[in-house]
Amino acid sequence: MEPWFWRVGAAVSALGACAIAPSLASGLILFSLGLPMSAFAPGLWHDYWQVLDQPAYRPYATRIAICAGAGLVLPLLLWCLGIVFWRRRAPSVPVSGPFDRLSASSLLLTAIKPGVIHVTKERGRTLGAPDAASVLVSAPYYPEAHAVVLASLRHADGSTLVIDCGSRSLAFAHAAPGRTVLRLSPFGGGPAWNPLAGAWGPQGLSADELRHLAAGWFPEANRHERFIVSHTRNAFVSLAHVVADVLRSAHNDAPPAAPGDIHRLCAQAVHYVSRRAFLQTLAERPEVGFQARGGLRGWLGLDDAGIDIVWKRVSDVLAPFADPIVDAATRSERLAPASWRRATVYLDVPDRWRTASGPFIESAIRQWQAALDEGESSLLLAHALDTLPPIAALTDAESAWRCLATTRGLAALHDRYGNNAIMLDRRFTACVVHAPRDEALARRESDALKQFVAAHRDDGHLASTPASPTGLMSLRVGEQIVVTPSVPTPVICRTLTSSRKPNTPPPQTIDQGEAMPVSKSLIAFFSALAAGAPNAESISGTSAPPPVSTAASPAAHVPLVEAKIGKHRFMFPKNMYYQQVGPDRDGGVMLIVRWPTLQPYPPGVDYHHDNLDFISHISIDISEPNLSDAEYRTLLRRYIEPLNPDDKAARADPSRNLDLRIKGEPRFGLIPYFADFDKLKPYFDNLYKPGSPASRPEHNDDWFVRWGTDGVPTTVIICSSRLIPDGASIQSGVIVDGTDARRSSCQHSFLVPELRLVVHVTYLRVIVYDWQRIESEVRTMLETRRVK
Repeated sequence: MEPWFWRVGAAVSALGACAIAPSLASGLILFSLGLPMSAFAPGLWHDYWQVLDQPAYRPYATRIAICAGAGLVLPLLLWCLGIVFWRRRAPSVPVSGPFDRLSASSLLLTAIKPGVIHVTKERGRTLGAPDAASVLVSAPYYPEAHAVVLASLRHADGSTLVIDCGSRSLAFAHAAPGRTVLRLSPFGGGPAWNPLAGAWGPQGLSADELRHLAAGWFPEANRHERFIVSHTRNAFVSLAHVVADVLRSAHNDAPPAAPGDIHRLCAQAVHYVSRRAFLQTLAERPEVGFQARGGLRGWLGLDDAGIDIVWKRVSDVLAPFADPIVDAATRSERLAPASWRRATVYLDVPDRWRTASGPFIESAIRQWQAALDEGESSLLLAHALDTLPPIAALTDAESAWRCLATTRGLAALHDRYGNNAIMLDRRFTACVVHAPRDEALARRESDALKQFVAAHRDDGHLASTPASPTGLMSLRVGEQIVVTPSVPTPVICRTLTSSRKPNTPPPQTIDQGEAMPVSKSLIAFFSALAAGAPNAESISGTSAPPPVSTAASPAAHVPLVEAKIGKHRFMFPKNMYYQQVGPDRDGGVMLIVRWPTLQPYPPGVDYHHDNLDFISHISIDISEPNLSDAEYRTLLRRYIEPLNPDDKAARADPSRNLDLRIKGEPRFGLIPYFADFDKLKPYFDNLYKPGSPASRPEHNDDWFVRWGTDGVPTTVIICSSRLIPDGASIQSGVIVDGTDARRSSCQHSFLVPELRLVVHVTYLRVIVYDWQRIESEVRTMLETRRVK
């Protein structure tokens, strides 16, 4: 920012220009009419302007209007040109430490044009990276780096894919002329998208494309695990081919296989004495084709320990698809290639799914690139890359697309990618580093910058770092350095800032179709596997819920597994955990119980293998949010109000505001707020285009709220629109599946203040009337299972 006296001088000169303008306009009018200057007055131009329509002045009206306009505009125009000239002649950011000014490297950055990655603003111009360059931005705080993403996104050209964590970039989106917006929501909340659809062609699964996907889904962390990774990829490809073979055996025009189908296939192994026995049975099934059978036999060539290691790796990657919302959101046909072109594609990754998002990101990148024409401009935007799993596509040297990624510390990103950090550094042409917040970060960033530049050298060695810790600490707030291997000394410049506020994101402009149900041929195949198991004791669906009393019950011998949630420790039965194993690898805790008993399924019973068990299950997600006390107390309010409640544009959105919804009569102890489609349709038609899909019932949920005495919600339940059928019913105290392909569901959220936890419970809407008992049971369970 310029010194205060420069800014004051600019303001005074602007006032001077405004004062001179009326006098200049009056003088020009007198001169054009040939009148003496003795009649001059500063307000004379206004007097002439008022009488232009009178007959005596009509012959001179054009002359008077031109002179008045020129006199009023010319001083202001000269002031603007002077400011631009002064900004361009003025020195750039004062050099801090051993860095060059931006002018010292004219080839480093170029004048901005559509599609270029934005880097800085200097002398009134926005400068960006060269056309084919990829840029990595390291900042101590994510909002600073996000400004670079938003600036580049606003001027994107060609096709752009945004890895959008928590919809932070979509909140700033706008529909540019000639461009479409495509939102991929594999974790629910939008149209369905199938990560495997890119490998599906007219003849079924493409073996080459499937192997490419497997390489991304199961990356190689180091060469020592190359053998087991190779077998893991082969196992995944084989299981995918099994599902595809079963689908095509029933119908030649079968829909693409979904990842949830592969997970269901793996779930059938619980009926067998060993995984080897299951794989042997699977390989002998008549529906299984040559490719799948050969892959399964390769898997069977391992010893039992090897089979179990490969099985666990495959199961861990497929674990997210056990969630009913994720399973439903990843079932669809393949998107047409035209959908990706000239489009801004947002891959929505909720914060709680970050650690499991790797396969989804790899598939999105693969489908995105496959749909583009050769030579078409393409840009990948990845904000907070250090919080995402390692992306194999970023370490692929053959990928030609550009990338803009941000991280909270270059060293943290290197730690995340491990041995592949060198390949990641080579992906980026330039590294932009903001002023560090402390000396410890400055030292880590200095070492990481040395590694970044060394990765671009043939010998992979660099004697000294491009920026010492002392040099980095000399940077002031609002300053950054740009490091490129081709320029020996880093260049200092200003950081980009964003003054934009979140707005109402544009709706889906491409119809992706509806989610598809599980194929009947697959259901029959799974049932046959379960019924033909050597140790199968019962047919799927006959498992009864465990008794409430555990006095002489087998459930009494179920081991307890510890879970750490925030500062608290809990001991839950092993069969209560999702997959009946324990907490997730990243520490996440998801529990599964069965309605109406609200007890866990018996050990060894996977609710996925039977339809009755599946529709009766309730998933319970427990976490401790990283919020201040005030933010935690009002957390539920954020679910039912705009991202920025003070934004007038957001307050006008009928889908995001309670006061624009239809408030119903109390129901089940809750206040319903129904989506008002009479307001939604004209709002979105006016905002985007007539017939916008944003106003459809499947995109607008109903809200049910229980309010506290202080006006803060204590329970928020978000359910499918009332216009969508339940898809199930209650008969004789159990849930009975309906004939509709789609079932309406609810997400029930509430706080546990005494433990500072937040709980999200998911179940079918047909049992929402039982919400109080469900919430009470969860609270009691947390209290009784806590280790004090």
